[in-house]
Amino acid sequence: MLHTRFCHSLGQGIVMRLLECNAEKDLRLHFNVPRDNVGCSFCLEGAMRTRIKELRLDTTVSSGTSGLWFVPGASLCAAIPAGRTRWLDLEIHYERFREFLAEHACDICPELRLSLERRATDTPFRRCAPMTLQTRLLLEQILACPFKGSLKTVFLECKGLDLLLGEIIRHAFIHRAPGRTGCPNRAKVEKAKSLLLDNIATPLTISALSSQVGMSESSLKRAFHDIHGVSIFTFFQTRRLEQARALLVRGDMNVTEVAFSVGYSNHSHFSRAFKRQYGESPRQCQAKACPVLALPLSMT
Repeated sequence: MLHTRFCHSLGQGIVMRLLECNAEKDLRLHFNVPRDNVGCSFCLEGAMRTRIKELRLDTTVSSGTSGLWFVPGASLCAAIPAGRTRWLDLEIHYERFREFLAEHACDICPELRLSLERRATDTPFRRCAPMTLQTRLLLEQILACPFKGSLKTVFLECKGLDLLLGEIIRHAFIHRAPGRTGCPNRAKVEKAKSLLLDNIATPLTISALSSQVGMSESSLKRAFHDIHGVSIFTFFQTRRLEQARALLVRGDMNVTEVAFSVGYSNHSHFSRAFKRQYGESPRQCQAKACPVLALPLSMT
């Protein structure tokens, strides 16, 4: 029922695994977590609920969520509903993880600091949240890796370390993370986001966008990054290429028509941007006609 689709050592004590479960009925798995592993998990499809038996502590994750965990030596029960469930795990050795954070000890949140110091089952650390756009993009690139051999190893190491760094910043540190609810300009930023998405085919400049929402350019860029975790350009670029990919998979338009529909006047510019994001050309994507990652395009 549970299959490891790939397993790659990224060096520095880090291992990346893609796991998949296809169950005809609800499934329960029982296993013990090694004492020396800190990990990040990314739910790509489906959902699951895990329980630390010793503490009767439940956590539910679903498609589009990711998180950081340290539950040394715990006995876990995982409940997986019928259907297909996929997730990617990054596991790093405890000692190596502490070396990474050694120069940032003052920034580590108290719960994680206590868990790392006690290294006991009764002080677990688990945090999860919806994936950022940057996280989703990195996962897409990993699953669509265009290389083989040594280049594949380098590519996966770079993307895997980017994923790890993103989860550490979001979940391990005290300072505010992207998506905080206390931003005073949240309403204006959300209006800017809506304007961007409503004008995919005719992109707005930052100047025009800031004028329409009543903010300075620098304030809008800063607030947008604080809330969404990426720059306005990265957000827009990711979304327009997501829309292009959906159109290519649907097959109603040729590549040139798709490029124009998402605001690209130059076919070659579109092809290069698409390949940077998805690791394949628009024509290759259209030929396969199947999405790589089952995450809702509307999720932010």
